[in-house]
Amino acid sequence: MEKVKFLSSSKFLFCVFFILIQFSCETKEEKIMGEAVSHFQSTQSDLGLENVHFQGPVLKSRIENFAPNPNYVIYGWYFVHKKDTFWIYSKVDKKFIKETSVHFSSNFDGLRENYGKWQVK
Repeated sequence: MEKVKFLSSSKFLFCVFFILIQFSCETKEEKIMGEAVSHFQSTQSDLGLENVHFQGPVLKSRIENFAPNPNYVIYGWYFVHKKDTFWIYSKVDKKFIKETSVHFSSNFDGLRENYGKWQVK
């Protein structure tokens, strides 16, 4: 009986150890991407834009009105309506020292104001 308990506890510990190894083996790029996606999704939800079908993520070298910075990775998601492209950007610090920030294209308010109207047509 004790041998069975020992084997089952050993299997449990092995499974826990294996899961921890899997998470710790995530590459830096995967962590940065995960951080960017998380902030994009929470922002999309906070703004009530879950039904907007954004394309992306797209790795960006810069954001409008921001100087390029090699210490950050920027991912963008975009939505195209007629001739307008609306962007949401996640700017992630490569060293995870500074908080991830979310930015929008200068025309983004037009998407928030008009998306419901566009869907009715």
